[in-house]
Amino acid sequence: MRRLALLVVGLPATAVAVAIVAAIAGAGAQGCTSSQSEPVGGVPAQLVPLFQGAAVKYNLGPEGAAILAAINFVESNFDSDEPGVRTGANSAGAAGPMQIGIGGQAGDTWDLIKVNAPSDPPGQPPNVYDEPDAVYSAAHYLALNGLTANPATWQNAIWHYNHADWYVSAVLQQAHAYYEQGLRTNDGNATPLNWPGAQTCSVSAGGYVNPFARVPPGHLVAERIDMGVDYADDSPDPILAIGDAIISYAGPDPGWENGTSVNYKLTDGPYAGRYVYVAESITPTVHTGGHVVAGQPIATFAEPNVHGIETGWASGPGQPVPKAEVLGQQAQDGDPGNNRTWCGNNFSELLSQLGAPAGLSEGRNVVGTGC
Repeated sequence: MRRLALLVVGLPATAVAVAIVAAIAGAGAQGCTSSQSEPVGGVPAQLVPLFQGAAVKYNLGPEGAAILAAINFVESNFDSDEPGVRTGANSAGAAGPMQIGIGGQAGDTWDLIKVNAPSDPPGQPPNVYDEPDAVYSAAHYLALNGLTANPATWQNAIWHYNHADWYVSAVLQQAHAYYEQGLRTNDGNATPLNWPGAQTCSVSAGGYVNPFARVPPGHLVAERIDMGVDYADDSPDPILAIGDAIISYAGPDPGWENGTSVNYKLTDGPYAGRYVYVAESITPTVHTGGHVVAGQPIATFAEPNVHGIETGWASGPGQPVPKAEVLGQQAQDGDPGNNRTWCGNNFSELLSQLGAPAGLSEGRNVVGTGC
């Protein structure tokens, strides 16, 4: 592609709970989201996307899915035959796989928080015994009690779910285990993951992932290496962050042919501190200033995809300027992208190592000696 111009809290919890909160908050977020066919740390495979989707909808943060799964495990061991799980209520008046109060000692919480899961047919009332409805309603309840991505909110919100310090500790300990096994979600700013049928993206030794891991076979077409690497895709398929990162910019950008870009700063792996851009015919699904984890969608190919996209090393924060351009590696006459730059070639090699198709050299020599 061608760049147009150079743009030079709560109630006290036990010490165990406090330690576990710190452990979850400090855990590295390098895992891709698991596919529907893969269990995560003992969480049944069919429930993984359910916890992820509910956490995204209610902005519970990357750890929200693990917390929901832990509550489901502690309350009913993932939909067991214990009293009140499938029919009726337990001795305290709680019901369903998430054991939400429907009367008695537990109170009638269900009527206050019940919501439909996205999979419900139109007009169907929420059902406390239905796993999706119960999980989405539990996520709603946690959000109403202040649970967010901020670890300082977790203890109080979980305590309101079941008024006991031992319960807070048990849920956080189990959530930590699930989170460490990769049960995570995005930060709520991005489009919810498109389950079912999502592909699994594998994590490299450096913690990076193929940004096109969720593009269906046959959709992605590799094009030339220029200041970055060009790709075409006529479908609105997702483009993923290659690593944990902070979004430096996402939005309109007149410096590119189709006027849109995302620029993010990697915060882990061998390229920590480097900026990566994705630009041209894209639709951003994140916001400036947001945090993303490896494998999280940051944009989609725009539809119709008139110009394709370009991705590569950016020179710094803000609206992205290719590092190759700042180093003078671009073609000086005609189309600046006519040169196969060292920066573009280096990024193509990285993408190839991650499992993406390499860009096309088109028989051109590499211009430049570093990036």
